[in-house]
Amino acid sequence: MRVMIMEIDIRIAEEKDKEAWNKVVENSPHATIFHRWEWLKIVEKHTGYKLYPLLGHEENNVLAAFPVFYKKMVFLRSVFSPPPKTAMPYLGPVFSEYNELKQGKKESRFFELHEKFESFMKSKVRPHYINILLPPGILETRPFLWSGYQVEPNYNYTIDLLKGEEEIFKSFKKNLRQTINATERKGVVIEKGGKDELLVLYDLLSDNYKDQKKKLPISREYVLDIYDAFFPEYMNIFIAKYEGAILGGMVDLHYKEKIYSWIGNTKNRVNDLDINDLIQWKAIQLGCREGFKTYEIIGANTQRLSFFKTKFNPELSVYFSATKYSSELVKIPKNAYTRFYKPLEAKIPSLKIS
Repeated sequence: MRVMIMEIDIRIAEEKDKEAWNKVVENSPHATIFHRWEWLKIVEKHTGYKLYPLLGHEENNVLAAFPVFYKKMVFLRSVFSPPPKTAMPYLGPVFSEYNELKQGKKESRFFELHEKFESFMKSKVRPHYINILLPPGILETRPFLWSGYQVEPNYNYTIDLLKGEEEIFKSFKKNLRQTINATERKGVVIEKGGKDELLVLYDLLSDNYKDQKKKLPISREYVLDIYDAFFPEYMNIFIAKYEGAILGGMVDLHYKEKIYSWIGNTKNRVNDLDINDLIQWKAIQLGCREGFKTYEIIGANTQRLSFFKTKFNPELSVYFSATKYSSELVKIPKNAYTRFYKPLEAKIPSLKIS
């Protein structure tokens, strides 16, 4: 009796595949809100990158989703997952019900998907450069290493919300606890907001960048489209008010059992008010009360920002980047190329300014 061995194949998902795509994302232990079809299409709309939403399947059984973005700049064809300047910390491939598989099946599916991905790239796209940031929890990087990618670790911070707000607050540095309490006593109030407050927060972020003689990398239109697609089901907008004025704020995303700090923490405009400490704590506190398991403080790769984030006594988490050049010649303009894209190592995992 002959045993039929099924292999994964890939195809480009179309609009009619939206439900199947999001089902994979919903059933994957590693998928994030950034993998959802709606977010990917908004990115394509606002960045000029072409989205290749690759579906991995065995006949009619959809098993994996691998979103990649393509752009040609002069002579250079580049593929990203995720693209720069989108405030997306990671993307990469995800597999439905991956943790329930035996190790052999995990490896065979991952290796087969990667093999088909490489074949698709060579035959359809022929990129000079590929950069993929795998989502947290995916430790399998061997297919990338074996096919010539450079693999490096990247870092975020996480807080275990199951400890409860009292235990978490006790774990903070003493001066942070004092600052949070003092800021509240001075009359700073943290409230949840909507679109109007989001626009105020966007302008405050833009001012921060202008102070540094930089331009905020994400557009107002991009942020508003994300808002329209994900608020309030997957988004909280926190604002800090003092004497009726909005001094700052933060946007959090929540998906499945995890909360992600996304954009915010603007520069203090009133010297004796540490509003960012209070905003961050109130967001963590709300996460505990609403039953989420993990709070992720995105972006532990920038040294100057790590001091603010470590005050909350988080744990360090790792995720991996995989980068591939088509030849040694492509590496020659690397410095100029990465300057153009605002270097890949610091590519906005978060727009937080402490």
